[in-house]
Amino acid sequence: MVIICIIKDCGKVKTKNGPPFHQFPSNPSKREAWKNSIEQGIGYRSGCVISDYMSVCSEHFHETDYSCGNRLKPTAVPSRFVNVAGVSSPARKRAKTTSRNHFKILFDY
Repeated sequence: MVIICIIKDCGKVKTKNGPPFHQFPSNPSKREAWKNSIEQGIGYRSGCVISDYMSVCSEHFHETDYSCGNRLKPTAVPSRFVNVAGVSSPARKRAKTTSRNHFKILFDY
């Protein structure tokens, strides 16, 4: 089964070495908070119906939404989106460093 991020215009596909994906919470109030955040942000992919198997890629969460590695904090909701005008919320950018293809993360705030 192919897992694709449900955020409109994202299209990231879950792969072994790609960004982590997070399933919608089973807790009804947390699930509603995720739905509201996405609907107020940019919306869902066309034809998307929310189910227990829908996922959001890590690109739509801030680093402060994580507690350890790829583990989301209980209060985390997707909140990084590109709006219809093409203006993005603060997002990670990758830039090559000068030594051995290591990457550093830069932030726009």
